[in-house]
Amino acid sequence: MPEPPETIRRAIASFNRYRSPEAVAEFIHFSNNELIVRFSGSFCHTCGVYDYFEDLIFELNPEAPIGLAVIDFEKEDDMSFLVRYQLTYLRPRCAGG
Repeated sequence: MPEPPETIRRAIASFNRYRSPEAVAEFIHFSNNELIVRFSGSFCHTCGVYDYFEDLIFELNPEAPIGLAVIDFEKEDDMSFLVRYQLTYLRPRCAGG
């Protein structure tokens, strides 16, 4: 199974450090610039569950040349969701603006 980019691995670890055990992110698959992550836990499934999916995006180092966007998600069972992200490589900003 391909490994995720290092910045994604660190983002998942940081997400889990601050949100576990209420919400836990688990790397599932990475290929063709698509990332699949399983979110599980006792988080509220009816009010703002999507916020947890976006929180992983915010865990990326702001200096990292990588962006994520949620493409799709599906409920697996009562305690987990599979979330599919699109990975994009951002162009560095120029020093002059």
